[in-house]
Amino acid sequence: MSTLRVEFLQPGMELAEDVRGSNGLVLLGAGAEISERHIQIFKSWGVPEVTIRGGGPGDAAATPARTLSDAEREVIERELDRLFQHNDPLDPVIEELRRICLQRETVRKAAQP
Repeated sequence: MSTLRVEFLQPGMELAEDVRGSNGLVLLGAGAEISERHIQIFKSWGVPEVTIRGGGPGDAAATPARTLSDAEREVIERELDRLFQHNDPLDPVIEELRRICLQRETVRKAAQP
């Protein structure tokens, strides 16, 4: 099982747990295969993340579609430097936030054609 942000979902993934809206209404039950329409519904209901089956380090859905070039990585690093410029880079919380941002942006960029 793996928890993924809705923006990283792909059609064909399988839910490990029910997805509920903010009012508790079940939007899609565990075991269902996610479609593009489901992803749009999750976004419109404000669902931030869902738990899917698989999604571990060896799972194809969690693997970036391509490897980023050094230039692309440098652009991401520069943008993060700009965004975090007013924070203490040695603060453990800031370090973790920056690491998460770097990981998410790398995956997002790698998924683009």
